[in-house]
This record gives sequence, structure tokens and C-alpha cells, in this order.
Amino acid sequence: MKEVVKSSNNNGAILTVEELAKDSESGFVIHRHISTPGYVGEKHGHTDFEWVYVAEGEMKDEFGSYPKGTFKINEKGSVHCSYTETGCTLLVISRGGHAPLSGK
Repeated sequence: MKEVVKSSNNNGAILTVEELAKDSESGFVIHRHISTPGYVGEKHGHTDFEWVYVAEGEMKDEFGSYPKGTFKINEKGSVHCSYTETGCTLLVISRGGHAPLSGK
């Protein structure tokens, strides 16, 4: 069974993360992230790369705005805080994980 995780932030917006595929040997994981309007994620670092495709809506972070159809790469060691004003659906391919940081 595929893992589904839901979380919310202090304004009631919700992020649903669904695991679509996982290769235990290589560590690659594919997730679908669905964020409702107003969702703000925690500031975090990346222990390895993360590839993000914006399938619907628009994602933003401190470095820019990423509308539908955008492909973004978060490099190993990069730090950011993603959010969406409109809501968005992302396809996220990663290896490694997130390293939460204190503060936003």
C-alpha cells in the first residue's frame, strides 16, 4: 500500500503527500504533493537532489515563482521554504530526504 500523509499549517491549509513509487535499492522516491491555497511548508534543507514538476497551480519559494509546467531542481544542500497562494499539485522525484531547520 502506498503511503499518504496529510499535514496542515496554522492557517488551515492542507498538504497531502502520496507516495507513487519507491525503489528501496537506489533510494529514489516519487511523490505527488497536493497543496490547498495558502499552504506554507517548513523551511528545510535537502540531503540529496529533488526534482519538482508543477502539474497544476503555482508553487513559490524565496527564489522565485513556478507556474504550471515548470520543472525545478533543488540541489543537494539547498535550503528553501515552499508555499502556494493558489494551491498546486507537484510531482516530486527525490533521493535522500529533508533536513528541517529551525525557524521559517
